[in-house]
Amino acid sequence: MNRLRLPVELVLSIVSSYVENLPLHGQPCVKPDWNFVKPVSLVSHACRRAALEAWFRTLRVRNRRDLVAISRDWPELYRWARTFVCISPDHNDLRAWDLFGFVRLRSVVVRMSPGGHECPIRFINVPPSVDSLELNGMVEATPLDMGDVAEAFPNLRTLTLRPQYTWCGLCNTSQRPVLSGEIPSLLVYKGGIGLPVHYAKFLSALTTLETFRITTIYKDNTDEHSVSQPPWSRYLDIGKNEHIWVGECHVCVVLLYRDDGFRESWVAKKREPEVRPPALQTVEWAFMTEAEFFVQYRDLDDILDDEV
Repeated sequence: MNRLRLPVELVLSIVSSYVENLPLHGQPCVKPDWNFVKPVSLVSHACRRAALEAWFRTLRVRNRRDLVAISRDWPELYRWARTFVCISPDHNDLRAWDLFGFVRLRSVVVRMSPGGHECPIRFINVPPSVDSLELNGMVEATPLDMGDVAEAFPNLRTLTLRPQYTWCGLCNTSQRPVLSGEIPSLLVYKGGIGLPVHYAKFLSALTTLETFRITTIYKDNTDEHSVSQPPWSRYLDIGKNEHIWVGECHVCVVLLYRDDGFRESWVAKKREPEVRPPALQTVEWAFMTEAEFFVQYRDLDDILDDEV
């Protein structure tokens, strides 16, 4: 009796689909647990290759030595990887990361150690196919850092930032803002507004940027003044957001917004920015407390247990 033989191409497609639809785990950039992938990888040489290719579409590394190991021992990963995830890199190593050879890469994610990285790590030789960048955990993200991003990633469509301190476009420093009123989980701007003024200038070179996301770690002024709110607190009421908040610190707001002429001029400047990324459609500001932020960074050492 003849056994039905499936075409190799169909078998490989089934294996790839199986891996891609497995339950996901891990942060950042979840991927299937290797324990679910391993049995399929043992069926045959062809199945193993298909399983590994699907599993390594998200490639997580810790340091520059991992890139050396890939080049030496597993060059196939240059073709397989679609998402490059760099977790807790050495903050004393200031050299740029070289992404030359990752020909099918679509997105880059960096998770830096809180307190270790003053600014985002840099990249060179980024493939033109990369259209998404996510930078997490650096102390601050200045406008000059945005210039570096625009230079290294010219084809971005989505940019996500999670710095520990928020850039204030009035005093040109990074602060932890004090906010009042009911804090929304997400503040969304449409139509090309919502970027810090200096960010808009340095990111204007990104002609394809459509979505910008940033997380702000804040201090809640409402809890500190539960009986009565000071007059200036209305300027920091993000829930009402009458003044198009884009990261201004409470010190600048208290000192400058009391001048009606200045406040109206500043709000008008944000409502109709002189320069901005031409394709920008959406700007999203997310909000979280300091405790919530650091919860996301626990157990970093356990994340790569299953990785090369």
